[in-house]
Amino acid sequence: IATAYLIWLQLKAMRDHDQEVEGNRVISHFFRLLELHRSIVKTLKYPNDTPKMEYSYGNDAIEYYLKTINYVMNIFCPNIAYRTVSDQDISTGIVKYINELQSSELPNNEYTFKIENASSTAFRIINEHTGHCLEQYFHNIYIMLKLLDANRETLDIKDYMRTLRAELTQDEFILIYYHAYSHRDYNTGEKKFKTLIERT
Repeated sequence: IATAYLIWLQLKAMRDHDQEVEGNRVISHFFRLLELHRSIVKTLKYPNDTPKMEYSYGNDAIEYYLKTINYVMNIFCPNIAYRTVSDQDISTGIVKYINELQSSELPNNEYTFKIENASSTAFRIINEHTGHCLEQYFHNIYIMLKLLDANRETLDIKDYMRTLRAELTQDEFILIYYHAYSHRDYNTGEKKFKTLIERT
């Protein structure tokens, strides 16, 4: 009996050690992703109206992303009240692209876009004019949330979620909301990002 008990203690100690090592690996991975998030934010860009096609970067770019989304909402969902954005508030090239899209949709400017379709259209326009730099931004956040969600039994993920939330500006929260609301998995059509956010 004593031998069996000692063996059980040894196995338990090994399991506890393995869990501790795995927990430390997850925590280390999370903070590396968080550092990567900071780096990605700095690389986000939005085209300015300059002869040399210069860009606004970082949080300034995020502000312009939201203005572009609101502008698209104003045009394609006119019956729903959104923050009004003037075409002078966003890139001339993007305004021209939106106007061309608008004229090709339906005659007499009669639009039937749903909010989901309008925001999805806005992200497509932003991606095409910014080299798809937002895709890495959202993917990194998705990986962080997925990592925490998968390890909720071994970690108290609330503290790490608070840390992540503290990193995000109010504009980022809104941007993530719009993306999660409209983005669907390419293979299944599911809103996996939205579901993951709600779960975590």
